[in-house]
Amino acid sequence: MPTKDNVRVSIDVGINFHIGKSEETHEEDAKRFFYNFGPNRLEELLQEECEEEIRDFMKKIKVSRVRDIKTELTTSMMAELQVKFNPYGVVIEQVNIMNVILPMDLRFALMQTTTFDVFLQKQVKEQENRMLIIGNSENKLLLRLKRDNIQTLMTFQHNQDVEEINLL
Repeated sequence: MPTKDNVRVSIDVGINFHIGKSEETHEEDAKRFFYNFGPNRLEELLQEECEEEIRDFMKKIKVSRVRDIKTELTTSMMAELQVKFNPYGVVIEQVNIMNVILPMDLRFALMQTTTFDVFLQKQVKEQENRMLIIGNSENKLLLRLKRDNIQTLMTFQHNQDVEEINLL
């Protein structure tokens, strides 16, 4: 199925369903199901409806978001399939996206991009760490200088006080 940016993607879908809405209508639903569909026709229609729903949904999504939309797609598909098949006694219980398959070259490129992003993040962290170490060293040196200056100032003040006392 092509995405919004025209990349072909394959999606594996699993559908859980049962025939009959409730115990009271189970027999009537089964008759409607067999009269309208039968197992083979239901399989064909489910496959066609799923493909159409996925195709319509994928046309709105860019390939960068394909792996993140499983919940949106399953919710949309389940609602659509329930509306279409419920009148015929087929109850859709669950829709699962089993796998999203991207083209091999795109998967490789995305993997390299992710690897490079991780490398860059590591480099940024190392640089930030070095900056913190340098900043801490500079702060230590500055505090040491201030302490030494205060100590020297106190010594001069003490010496001045001693000289004033000696002059009296």
